[in-house]
Amino acid sequence: MAKMRRFLPVLVAGALAVVTCVPPAAAAASDDELIPGDTLVANQGVHQSALMPPFNERYAESHLEMQSDGNLVLYRLDRYTGMDYADWQTGTSGHPGAYLALQSDGNAVVYTADGGQALWQSGTAGQAGARLTLQPDGNLVVYAGGAARWQAGTAMFRSGLGNAVGLELAPGQDLLSDGAAEVGYEVGHSRLVMQTDGNLVAYQQGRAYWQSGTAGRPGAYLVMQSDGNAVVYASDRATVLWQSGTAGIGDSALTVRHFGSIRISNGIDRITVVPEAPGAGGRDRDCGC
Repeated sequence: MAKMRRFLPVLVAGALAVVTCVPPAAAAASDDELIPGDTLVANQGVHQSALMPPFNERYAESHLEMQSDGNLVLYRLDRYTGMDYADWQTGTSGHPGAYLALQSDGNAVVYTADGGQALWQSGTAGQAGARLTLQPDGNLVVYAGGAARWQAGTAMFRSGLGNAVGLELAPGQDLLSDGAAEVGYEVGHSRLVMQTDGNLVAYQQGRAYWQSGTAGRPGAYLVMQSDGNAVVYASDRATVLWQSGTAGIGDSALTVRHFGSIRISNGIDRITVVPEAPGAGGRDRDCGC
């Protein structure tokens, strides 16, 4: 039985720069990645079936599909409903036979069936050797030279750090509290942000209520260590700028609670390293409310 789908509204493709036509010769060489010279023709796709926990409890996979109508669409399969949810698209429907090519110059381009017209592009020309990757967090990214050059912005949210969900929070990344991790950011939910200026900051309703005091150290990042200590390291990956002081409790996870408290737990011990946001009134109790 075919999976049910919920489609996004049609998008209008933006202005395109001059691109080089690539004929649809080689199919994708990897399940979750395109390398230079790869193409996706109608009804081909790339898949990511190892979605990062805890999301794989609900979402079975993400997959990028070059549809027969000419639209390139990134879907999430909800295992509960059996439906494909469209997270992103190029807005190029109405061009049957269109195909996606990752060019040798690093640009990802959707062409008409005859290769005569570019309908959409990632704008990453000049990045030779680039790869188009569907990540375990559901984000579609063009990488080149070890850096992200373009992304679809479809990464699913995390509410914590630990072995199951990733141990590092890189500059510009954030964690969202409990329920927000499944439904997206909502006003009133809390966020822990590893800012690009090096400061680790907790926000509630857009207002900062706690910080690590490590601003002025661009490239700093947060790591949840195997000894149970959460540490903000400088970009040299050696200098400690801030730590939770929880070393010794063993393998643990750091989570952001709905009303702003930040907790480190090894499954037995629960240590609150950042209190609730002002005015929360003690609502981050063990009942999870």
